[in-house]
Amino acid sequence: MESLGEKIHDLRKAKGLSQEELAEKVGVSRQTISKWESGSMQPTFDNIMLLCSTLGAEVEYFTDETGKIEAVHEEVVVSDAPLNGRKEKIINRSLLAAIIVVSVIFAVCLLITVVLGFIVFTTNVGDHTFNSYNIDKGAFACSLIGTVIALVGDIILICAYRKRKMKM
Repeated sequence: MESLGEKIHDLRKAKGLSQEELAEKVGVSRQTISKWESGSMQPTFDNIMLLCSTLGAEVEYFTDETGKIEAVHEEVVVSDAPLNGRKEKIINRSLLAAIIVVSVIFAVCLLITVVLGFIVFTTNVGDHTFNSYNIDKGAFACSLIGTVIALVGDIILICAYRKRKMKM
């Protein structure tokens, strides 16, 4: 049975490519192709996929009974674990930053609502509104709605953050 390196060599020759040309198409050095063909180094799963597309072969062509391709694939997945951890940290930090921003917006909206409410409702005399600041109840209502929306957004973000933390 042919080794993986022999299969790469045979396919490359059948396509009429030099090691240099194949290396350029796959994005590796000529020495790497030479090491693959000699068997002193194994290509990663991603490189095998590139070889398949470049040489017009199916992945099954490179597999054998010992499952070498699967072993290489598992190695790649394990090596990606630290990257996934970094992505999780970035997502968690972004979510925490969003919580802080929405909380600040909520606090500002709440302050504006309280001030507008004080101005609007303290100048009412009977059925007449005497408002020297030209602020009406519509401005108060808009501020109140903005405060409620910011509060709901803050609650949703906090729940999402806690859910992500519990998964870890």
